Amino acid sequence: MKLDRSLTSTDGKRNFIPHRRLRNHKKQLKQYNTVVIVIVVVVVVVVVVVVVVVVVVVLVVVVVVIVVVVVLKDGSSRSSGNFKMW
Repeated sequence: MKLDRSLTSTDGKRNFIPHRRLRNHKKQLKQYNTVVIVIVVVVVVVVVVVVVVVVVVVLVVVVVVIVVVVVLKDGSSRSSGNFKMW
């Protein structure tokens, strides 16, 4: 009988503890979900900012290249009179 009671008491504890753990697990899942959402939002914002910066840099480089090419063509056709400052 003592063995049976010890078995039932351990079974009772085993049944009770996982239920308790499930509650805590659900709380942890909610916290985990909010953390994941925050991380995803931060990552999306960072990616958008990086993409915007890259696009702006590429546009600036393209404009600078176009200006340099036009100025060099104009300079070569005009014998670069505007650039002789020394």
